[in-house]
Amino acid sequence: MNDVPTSEAESPLSGTRFDTMRLFHQHLLEIMGRAQQTLFMFDPDFSYWNLQEKQTIAILRHFLLRERSARIKIVTHHPNFLEQKCPHFLLLLREFRESVECRETRKNFKHLSDSFCIADDCHVVRRFHCDHMRGAAEFNSRQNCAAPLERFLSIWDESDPCLRTSILGL
Repeated sequence: MNDVPTSEAESPLSGTRFDTMRLFHQHLLEIMGRAQQTLFMFDPDFSYWNLQEKQTIAILRHFLLRERSARIKIVTHHPNFLEQKCPHFLLLLREFRESVECRETRKNFKHLSDSFCIADDCHVVRRFHCDHMRGAAEFNSRQNCAAPLERFLSIWDESDPCLRTSILGL
């Protein structure tokens, strides 16, 4: 198993700090809007990410339509919120089933409690703990995205597919 940093001190971001839900959403939408090739997202349940909102889904749809090779990878501990409260996201997942992949963490990673989104390996927004809005956003910095990217890839490797769709339905 890969080592995954578990605290803010092990993976600091020096960019724009925030501590409100409004600023978290603002930074998320900005990062999603800047993405050209990849969006990597991790959250224990995605309940604060507005993936049930049409505006967020429109930005994600635009991202996926703009570039055929665009990819979204999502990892969560608990896919129930996405499954039960985010019908627009599920429709996006169904529409772009080749470009959007969702995974659920295995038992040994369920303790991870941060939340982050990485775009194109150079933009990141991160909440240091999923229960709080305190975090930071970093733009145009591959150097400062390297640790969160490595963390995401480690989590991705230790997760299993979930929220699969088919042509016949969800």
